[in-house]
Amino acid sequence: MIEHPYLLLLLLLFPVYFYYRNVTKYYFRHAYLENLRNKTSKSFFKWQYLILAGAFLLALAACNIVWKNKESVRVYQVHKYVLVNDGSGSMVNFSKENGIGDQLIAVLSGNDKLFDFLGKRKDGSKDLVGAIVFADDAFTVSGLTDDPRFVQKKLKRIDYRIPPMAGGTDIESGLWAALEMLLSQNGEVKQEELDHLQFMFYGQGNEVKKDDMLDSIVSRKDKFAGSSIIIFTDGIFNAVGDRNKMSSFKIINFCKLLGIRVYFISIFDLDKNLVTVCRDTGGRGDVVKGYDQKKLEQIYEEIVTSQANEYTTREQTVDHSLSDLLGIGGLYLVLLGLFFHNTTQLNFTEV
Repeated sequence: MIEHPYLLLLLLLFPVYFYYRNVTKYYFRHAYLENLRNKTSKSFFKWQYLILAGAFLLALAACNIVWKNKESVRVYQVHKYVLVNDGSGSMVNFSKENGIGDQLIAVLSGNDKLFDFLGKRKDGSKDLVGAIVFADDAFTVSGLTDDPRFVQKKLKRIDYRIPPMAGGTDIESGLWAALEMLLSQNGEVKQEELDHLQFMFYGQGNEVKKDDMLDSIVSRKDKFAGSSIIIFTDGIFNAVGDRNKMSSFKIINFCKLLGIRVYFISIFDLDKNLVTVCRDTGGRGDVVKGYDQKKLEQIYEEIVTSQANEYTTREQTVDHSLSDLLGIGGLYLVLLGLFFHNTTQLNFTEV
């Protein structure tokens, strides 16, 4: 393929070159000039041939002849983490500043471990993180951002002692808010689709009944690759849901369809089926007794480090240009021809 055929007009430069060729004074040192004249006049090394061959190669170089091949490229995955923290009354110490006592210190310390690992990617890009807190309802602390310190500071500035914090434990609203944050990023899923999806999560059951709109969302699952929801709670809850509440099972199973990992960390026992469903998403379910700060830190650290080296392999078509090789070869032949010409035009022999 000739990418720039109009550059063939550069051939017009060569008549100008031939006109001024006698200006160059370089030549080869040779003891028997007549022998050199005879050889060069009867072989490929005749100076005119060399000049023309060089000109031909330079013209081809100017046309930027390229060839294509497919190459596999390893791309490290950018991950999206949504932290969903329990801010219900049982988590709050009303005698401490902002209500952050041993319970919240343990959770926020676990969050800090995750924050510390974000932004340390080998390829220079950054993972995204967002945060949600929930009590009787869920509230967004920060949307997805590549600045973990910003999210970290906002979580610690919340006054957990005052409404809407320090209430009940609506875990399903926290799960839904996290999923909504992931789906709505960059407008990937429209608001009417989100409203329809949320309605489908209500009622008892483990699996959401799919329809055309839900299938359409699932067909875009590549957009949500590398996403994770990490939810912490100290409450006991009904994961199956009812007529007026969403089902945690339905939400998590839908996350599995989209390839979104779900991690559930609880102070109390977790439903074994819920743990299984979380594992099916690629996540996990953990029970940490007594707000064990070291254990929580370890879990959050394991979550982010287990994903650190994930990558996808993509094939891309790469253009390789022959211009450099042809250009160097062309210049070499032109100079070689010029030197032969100047040498054979000499009227004396150096011995």
